[in-house]
Amino acid sequence: MENKVLQKNIAHIDAYDGELANKLLRFENEKSNLQLVQSENGEYNLFFQNELLHDSTNPTLEANNIAQKIQTDNALTIVYGLGLGYLPDIIAQKIKNFPIIIYEPNIELIHYVLSIAQIDALFQKNVILCQNKAKLCEHVKNLATDNTDLSISFLNSYKKLFFDDIKKTFESAQMAQGEKVANKNTLFKKSYYAFSNAFKNIDQILKNPDITKLKNVYEGKTALILCAGPSLEKNIESVAKNQNKFVIFALNPTLKLLSEKNITPDFVFDIETADNYKQFENIDLSSSCLVAEPFIEPKVMNLKTRKTFNYISQDNFINPWFRDCFDIKEDLKTYGSVSSTAFYSALLMGFKKIIMLGQDLAYSDGKCYTKGAQFEELECVFDEVENKYKIVAKDFEKFVKKIKIDRITDEQALLWANEHIKNLNDNIHTVMSQENKPLPTQYGYAFFIDVFSKMAIETKEKYPDIELINSSCGGAQINGFVNMPLNEAISGLGDIEKINFESVQNDYDKEKFELKYLKTEQNLKKLKEAILNLQNVNKALYNELNTKKIFTHNANKLLLKHVQCLIALEEFKKEEDLKTFLMAYIAPLAPFVLSADYSDIKSAKEKLEKLNFRTNRALTFYPI
Repeated sequence: MENKVLQKNIAHIDAYDGELANKLLRFENEKSNLQLVQSENGEYNLFFQNELLHDSTNPTLEANNIAQKIQTDNALTIVYGLGLGYLPDIIAQKIKNFPIIIYEPNIELIHYVLSIAQIDALFQKNVILCQNKAKLCEHVKNLATDNTDLSISFLNSYKKLFFDDIKKTFESAQMAQGEKVANKNTLFKKSYYAFSNAFKNIDQILKNPDITKLKNVYEGKTALILCAGPSLEKNIESVAKNQNKFVIFALNPTLKLLSEKNITPDFVFDIETADNYKQFENIDLSSSCLVAEPFIEPKVMNLKTRKTFNYISQDNFINPWFRDCFDIKEDLKTYGSVSSTAFYSALLMGFKKIIMLGQDLAYSDGKCYTKGAQFEELECVFDEVENKYKIVAKDFEKFVKKIKIDRITDEQALLWANEHIKNLNDNIHTVMSQENKPLPTQYGYAFFIDVFSKMAIETKEKYPDIELINSSCGGAQINGFVNMPLNEAISGLGDIEKINFESVQNDYDKEKFELKYLKTEQNLKKLKEAILNLQNVNKALYNELNTKKIFTHNANKLLLKHVQCLIALEEFKKEEDLKTFLMAYIAPLAPFVLSADYSDIKSAKEKLEKLNFRTNRALTFYPI
């Protein structure tokens, strides 16, 4: 017989999570582990895993007491556990203007409860139900902002049954919010460089074949991905002796050490927007292939290599525009990490065994990076006085010299070095090592531990026979990879016949590219003019306020022009080919005007000063 209650519940869930809805529709359970009972006050209760999920006396009172502690302003509340809906219902009654995510990992419990009752909270617009951490993180990324206060609530029974998983769930949610904030900050900080570099690189990009030309060229072979963690240096002699037994994928920070040991990487990877030419200086790449994102430093893009391949991933900066120009359909993933780019390239090329080395993602033995890396002067020490780990430079002057690039002054390099070390110390994090011991790291690395675990799990599901090995002994535990010393991982391997890729050519439709580029160029010129107009009005308004000290008739007229300039910028969103530029060139400008508090001269001037800085920076790095 059709269960109308279940059907109604599932139909509502299907609107935002079709996967969960289908899972519930297909769910069959011959013998339930759940039992409906009554509490002392007559309210229903649920017996699960030898525990009553709700208070045996008064489930509603218990839920009310928990809900009273919840922050209601600018919050995203995670409710761990559906139960019979008492806690979600009361929290949903309390919070109507901010999102609530109900996370219940047990599909049997969800199916059972939704078969017998309509949970009112689930029909509230700001409430979402999910059943796995991946979907939870997806919702957090969509719903949380920089300033959102994350919180997690749960019944006492769930705390007793699932305390460790509750902690992991909240950490996953925090990571997801952190990733969103980091991505946004990266976009704002690096977009200008990325767009400027990409347009300077266009001639070279048009010459380079696409990485998709190498699909399955090394089917069944072994790839060794060399990352810049401390374990690389420990194993470097073994890499040198056995370099003919695997195809070497080297990340750009490893090149100095590899050159010193006469190791010739088959592929070198670079996805940096920053000027990292120093990492390549005096390195011979004539026998290596470079795999690069379109937006890397032009001096690097133009290096003499055996062959340079474009890796045009899905969503980074200008990439959607390039992918459309070149009609690239291949799923080229990246998580903003050059090691993930190398990993997905190895998958694309068909390797059966992928070994990661130097993927420590933690500060093992006090070392932060391998020898030869740009940040090799940094080390992690334990401060006995402050009772915490700290990042310091062994030789600060040497560190500053290593990170200085041509386009910044000595003073700027010094400032950046201090800021970088401070930022690292503000983000010290502890993770578990491969030996199951606490290990210091930074927040970004901790995030990538989860990313690579997810990548490994997804890869094993798609390619069950693939071998994923982490030979970064002493580093962080990355689930999904088998921990194995390098010598053991390569034992029994014979020599590999390396492929010469010099004859590989691209087949881009250059005529289509020229037409699209011409249209984009015209629109970019119009967009630049609109930004210039905004800047001129901004300067005039600032001067008026600074001179007259009051909101004059002229100031109000200029304020109106401000709004008109913003409306003009918004119009560019209708141009499909400009979508990838908007976040970089418009989004950083709009908040300073829209959120400006013009009730007093001081706050108005502060906003206008910031806006002036943004427009100057945007125009300095404008791509055309």
